[in-house]
Amino acid sequence: MAKLNLKDSSRFCFSVEEKNLKSFYDKAIEISNYDVSTDFIIELRIDYLLGKKIDIDDIIKVINDIKKNTDKQLIATVRTFKQSGNCILDEKSYFNIIEQIYKKSKVDAIDIDYVMYKKSLDKIIDNKKTLIITYTSMDKNWTYEDLKHLYKELVKTPANVIKCEIKAKSLEDTKNIMVSAKDSINLFSDNKKDLVIIAVGRLGLFSRLVTEYTNTKIIYLTAYKYNSIPEGKLDFAHYKKYKKIIKK
Repeated sequence: MAKLNLKDSSRFCFSVEEKNLKSFYDKAIEISNYDVSTDFIIELRIDYLLGKKIDIDDIIKVINDIKKNTDKQLIATVRTFKQSGNCILDEKSYFNIIEQIYKKSKVDAIDIDYVMYKKSLDKIIDNKKTLIITYTSMDKNWTYEDLKHLYKELVKTPANVIKCEIKAKSLEDTKNIMVSAKDSINLFSDNKKDLVIIAVGRLGLFSRLVTEYTNTKIIYLTAYKYNSIPEGKLDFAHYKKYKKIIKK
C-alpha cells in the first residue's frame, strides 16, 4: 500500500458504482483489466454500498479482496446525498465509517466531503494514505473571484488532493472554473496540494478534456455504458474521440 502517485502527468480514474458486494467486486476486477495503454486508478464508491445498509466490516473485506487481486491503486469515496452521493449519514456515523476504512482497508487514498470535514479528523490521519477532500457545489453561481477565495480556504485543510466539483450552468461558468484554477496553480503547489477541478454537467464537459490547462491530476471517467453521455460524464472511448478532435 502506498500513497497515490500523482507526480507525473494526469492519471485516469474509473469508478465502481455497484450496490451489492458481489457485483462491486466483479466490476472492480473487470475495470482493473481495462486496456487503456496507461496506468490508472480505480475509485470505489463506498456510498453506493452504504446506501443499501451493507455492514462496514463486509465492505472492508471486499475492498481488501479487490486490492489483493489487482495492481491498481484504489480510492475509497464516501459521498452523502447532500453532496450528490448515495447514502444518508449523520456526522458521527460518517466519521466512524471513515476511520474504519482509513485504518482497516488497504486503499491508497480516501475521499471525503469537505462539508463533513472537522479538525478532529486529524486524529486518524497518519500520512500513510492520500487524503482527498472534495468540495461539491451544484446550486451556487460562482464568479472568478469567488472561486479564487474558495481555493484559498481549501488549501488550509490537511488534504493532499483538493477536488472541486462545480456545476457549470453556462459556458461562462466553465470559463470561470477553469481560468480560476489555472491562475491558482502556484497557490496549490506552494501549499503542496494537488488539484482536481471538474466543471460538472454537459456545459462543463470540456474541463475533462483539457486537464493540462488546470494542472488537474486525476481525470475521472465512467466505467458504465450509456446511450448518451449524462451530465458531462465521459467513458474512455468518448474521451479518446473528443481528445483527438481537440488536438486537430
